[in-house]
Amino acid sequence: MTATEFRQRLYSILGELAETGGTVSISHKNRRFRIVPEKSSRFVDRLVAHRTLNVDPDDIVGEAATEWDWREAKNLDGLS
Repeated sequence: MTATEFRQRLYSILGELAETGGTVSISHKNRRFRIVPEKSSRFVDRLVAHRTLNVDPDDIVGEAATEWDWREAKNLDGLS
C-alpha cells in the first residue's frame, strides 16, 4: 500500500491491526515500512509487589477484636 492510501485509511487500518494482529507494509519514496502491533501485557503482570504490612495481622488486631462492639442503632446514630 502507498503512503497516500495508508493516510486515507489510517484509523480503519489501525483498527484492523488491533483486532487481527497482522502487519501492514507501506511504501514511500522507494522504501518500505512495516507496522506491526506491539504485544501488550496484562495490567496485573506489570504490577510490582510491595510488602506494606511488615507485621503479622494478628499482632495488630490481637485480643482487641473480641472487645469490639457493634450495635447498629448506637454506631449509626445521627447518620442518614
